[in-house]
Amino acid sequence: MLPRRLKLMAVVGLLLSPPVVAEAAPQTIYALSQNSGLDGLLGYDLSNQDPSSLAFKPSSFDFLNTLSSPTSSIVSIATSGSTVYALSQNAGLDVLLGYDLSKQDPSSLALQPNVFDFLNPLTVPPSSIVSIAASGSMIYALSQNSAFDVLLGYDLSKQDPSSLALQPNVFDFLNPLTVPPSSLVSIAASGSTVYALSQNAAFDVLLGYDLSKQDPSSLALQPNVFDFLNIYQLPTDSIVSIAASGSTVYALSQNAAFNALLGYDLSNQDPSSLALQPDLQKFLNIDGLPTSSIVGIALEGSTVSAVPLPGGLPLAALGLLTLFATSKFRLFPLTGQRQNV
Repeated sequence: MLPRRLKLMAVVGLLLSPPVVAEAAPQTIYALSQNSGLDGLLGYDLSNQDPSSLAFKPSSFDFLNTLSSPTSSIVSIATSGSTVYALSQNAGLDVLLGYDLSKQDPSSLALQPNVFDFLNPLTVPPSSIVSIAASGSMIYALSQNSAFDVLLGYDLSKQDPSSLALQPNVFDFLNPLTVPPSSLVSIAASGSTVYALSQNAAFDVLLGYDLSKQDPSSLALQPNVFDFLNIYQLPTDSIVSIAASGSTVYALSQNAAFNALLGYDLSNQDPSSLALQPDLQKFLNIDGLPTSSIVGIALEGSTVSAVPLPGGLPLAALGLLTLFATSKFRLFPLTGQRQNV
């Protein structure tokens, strides 16, 4: 048996090793700003804002090179990791553009797409894709016609490189659980849940579809979340886009004069309330061209990684290995044979 002193060293090593800390990635809200000729990407670093200010100030502004014809326009954006995705459309085609912000030329006047792929919607005209969302390697698209809402999922890690278009790995009808004339106008994704914003002239409803908890025999995805949204704005305001990260859903509320960012922490709501209440309410300062307007938002995914502080690694390793060596049962004992001590 190893000396008691060595066991004492093990315990001291574990106690003195600095704790594992959670390192959260910076939270950035991206906004698509448009006028008649240009597409701009605004970035609002939520960790670097003045709390006394009435509006968030953009930390970055970049023009987007869409590599498409003048009749095309970007209608929705999404983010995953360091990549911002944009849905570009014209009368006949849906194109997915991907801008990896970590691989851009700082001397360029515009962000250049690293991804350019046509999307096969697998739906018949007059269906059209109205919104996209991203989670990991999956791009979700909301396809609509006058009768149906369809959720398409394109796993970018499982595509045939010889194909002329991305093929959907997911094709599901969405049950909106709302009555006409409500319609779904925007989607967002966080983990296995896809959120959808349903609207009519009077109400905004947040629907959440947890894809890991669906009945495979059902003809449509059923929402696990159904909540009205209190926007705390003037009656002329309307929500035009949503984004999600973790348990928080963000909404872009607009009127003719202002853009407001609302944040609803779903883990911090009063269950007796008739509507979700926003924990965050801030105006968005566009700082773009005077005639520009924000048409969509996206949120950089929030990741929390366990990072041991470097100074504690040797002590932690010593503690763990020594305690293992002095345990009652050794998987690989000093004699080279499995045994009880």
